[in-house]
Order: sequence, then C-alpha cells, then structure tokens
Amino acid sequence: KLDPSKPNYLAINRGSEGGVYLRYIVDHYETLPDVMVFVHAHPHDHQKNWLDYVGCIAPTANYININFTNLCRNTHYWKHVEVWVEQCFRDVLKIVWGLNHGTPENITAFHNLVPSSRPIAVCLSCCNQFIVSRDAIRRLPLTVWRQLLLVLGEQPACRLEEPDYENLFVYRNQPTEANKPGPEPADLPQYNERKGEGFV
Repeated sequence: KLDPSKPNYLAINRGSEGGVYLRYIVDHYETLPDVMVFVHAHPHDHQKNWLDYVGCIAPTANYININFTNLCRNTHYWKHVEVWVEQCFRDVLKIVWGLNHGTPENITAFHNLVPSSRPIAVCLSCCNQFIVSRDAIRRLPLTVWRQLLLVLGEQPACRLEEPDYENLFVYRNQPTEANKPGPEPADLPQYNERKGEGFV
C-alpha cells in the first residue's frame, strides 16, 4: 500500500486494501484458485483467530466473512465529503448491477432501485477480511472487476467529472451552492484517512 517497490502497489488507491484485492482479481481472473483468502497485512489486528477459520475452509466454501463486526453507514458519516461519497456509492452500484451505461432504461431501473428521494446507506462487515470462492468472483464478468478497480484503485477520484447533483439525496435535501463542491479534487485525503476506516 505504501511502498512502490513492493508487488501489487497501486500509485493511486482510493480503496485501501480493497484496491489491492481488486488488482489481484483482475490480474488473476482466468487462473483464480478454487478458494481465496483476502486479509490485511496485519490480520490479527481485526481477527485474532483468523488462522483457525482459514484452517477450517470447506472445499465447497462460497463466501465467509472472518470478521464479525457489522456496520451501517449513511453518507452523513463522511460529513465534509458526503456529496462525493454518495456519488461514489451510486456509481459503484451501477457498475456492479450493469446499469452504468446511461441509457434511458438503465437510468430508470437504477432510480427505481436507489431513488434519490431517499438517503443512501451501506451495511457491511467491517475491515474487509474474507474467504471467497472462484465461482463467486466469476458471477461478475472481468469487465466489471476492471471498472471497479479503475474507480476505486487507479483513478485519482471515484468520479472524475462533476457530481450528478440532481440525483443525489444530499444535494436534493439541501440544494445550496455550498453543497455543490464540484469534481472531487485529486489530492483529497482518502476517506479512510479522514475517518479512520475505509468504506470499500
């Protein structure tokens, strides 16, 4: 993550360990092992018994979270950057659901699933350590993983252009110029650096 001389280093990495995981998936998509274990450099910091769980993997394992802290976060948690965070949440969901091509049908389908009239929130297992099968990864095509790597691990911001203000709850709820910050600056500290945790 910090040393350019090390393998899997990403010069721009908005997703912290998530960016490195995505890099591995993209680089090895065609030759993935049956089951993979994704952990931090210091996995004991989040799960003292992680090796015990790894030692009990069934050959039919699909997905197992090896951390047991569950979190829910709405965009207000990242108060000073929440326009950009909400836009990133929405852009990532569009990619995963195959709705990121701006056709009228895709736009309508996405707004039906995630209406801008309601706040957006994510619920997740904290700290990004898990066991996952090759089959689970390959439920999404390589093109989707490449797009996720691009927005979360390679480009200087999750979204390079101006946010889509009219379709963001944060802006629609408080439509002021102060809530229209423009494109996300490339030198903005990573969200996890601002709040002590990531959201990927």
